[in-house]
Amino acid sequence: MPYQNVEDIFDSESSEIVSEDSHINTNKRFFLRIAGFFVLLIVCVPMLMSYVSSNVRLNLSAAEEEQTEEILNLTGESVLNKAEEAIQKFTLTKSATEKLSEKSEDEKNDLFKAFQETHSKKYCSDNEMLSRFEIFKQNLVKIDEMNEKKPLANYHITKFSDLTEDEFKVFNGLSSDYNSKISGIYELSEEKQAELGFVPFEQSKLVDVTKESGKSLPSSFDWRDYGAVTPVKDQGQCGGCWAFSATGNMEGIWQIQTGNLVSLSEQELVSCDTTAGGCDGGLMSDAFQFVMDNKGIETEQEYPYTSGKTQENGKCQVETESASKTAVSISGWTMVKAKTVTELQAALKANGPISVAINADQMQFYTSGIDTCESDAQVNHGVLLVGYGSENGEDFWIIKNSWSKSWGDDGYYYISTANGACGVGEIPMTSF
Repeated sequence: MPYQNVEDIFDSESSEIVSEDSHINTNKRFFLRIAGFFVLLIVCVPMLMSYVSSNVRLNLSAAEEEQTEEILNLTGESVLNKAEEAIQKFTLTKSATEKLSEKSEDEKNDLFKAFQETHSKKYCSDNEMLSRFEIFKQNLVKIDEMNEKKPLANYHITKFSDLTEDEFKVFNGLSSDYNSKISGIYELSEEKQAELGFVPFEQSKLVDVTKESGKSLPSSFDWRDYGAVTPVKDQGQCGGCWAFSATGNMEGIWQIQTGNLVSLSEQELVSCDTTAGGCDGGLMSDAFQFVMDNKGIETEQEYPYTSGKTQENGKCQVETESASKTAVSISGWTMVKAKTVTELQAALKANGPISVAINADQMQFYTSGIDTCESDAQVNHGVLLVGYGSENGEDFWIIKNSWSKSWGDDGYYYISTANGACGVGEIPMTSF
């Protein structure tokens, strides 16, 4: 039957997923050359306008012709300013016509087989494979819709493309009661807060450096450029995003303080932190409190991650191990107070990578570009904020995720700072 695994998938078929973006980039370069040629004609040889317009349109679709008309009609001082905008729209229109959901059934089957091969997907039965193929086809429609709706980002087939929305949510393990947990900490006495290692931001040493940083912020900043970010990790089939966000923060802060970048153990947090739910979810603050109580955390090498494959928290091994194995310690943690994008940028630059939360519902098929948020749904996924930047007038955050390098832009997510950035500024926190 057509839904069986195929050992040898034709190269031309299995490479379609991988090569789609390269085709788009090639098209973009091609149309940039055409557009540049058009602009030269507009400025230098207006007499040839009619001739070029009529001949070029012979090989263009209706959508392409409309964009070409926009380029050809640019005149005067606005030419150079508007050309890039027109070219960008032209390229996006071109890529938007390549719809996955409009492929034939055989082509979709080929895509699914290539998807299985690329992501090592194995199904228990033919019936399960049939069911996953149906979900896969439904997700192709969603991918096309998102590409049309959000022109600055690219969506395509990812390792999550055979999952329903509800199944995908297992990878978003932030505790849903985060508001009450964090509010409860503020209601505690100063003595009790100190026991938890919590220091209100206004009373922390981070306030002054954040204010100073805000006076001269660069247009872009990325802690990866300063060696404060470990390689992208993979939480696997476990809702331990909160642990990965927390270790990312502590790894960055430790590197900034000591010059040593050490990969820390998420497994220790998932298995041993009883205030959190392990693979069933937790908060980055849970992790910080555990490290304070435990007087440190071990390296990933000493306590490697296994829950991604077992889907279980695992038995805590800390009780039987020597305390000397703890590699990194923290002196406390705080909630970063930032009412504006600029204030959060200043805190990020001044202090180091920040643990943040985000609503990840729209991230299932993200592959590159600058995503935009159109939802005010509550945050459900812990990630690491490592930088910010701006491209073509669009300011964005640089997010390190924990779904492996095979997802997103080499494991990273770029989202516009507009419209609340799906909650990035809602509960930012950091150790120190």
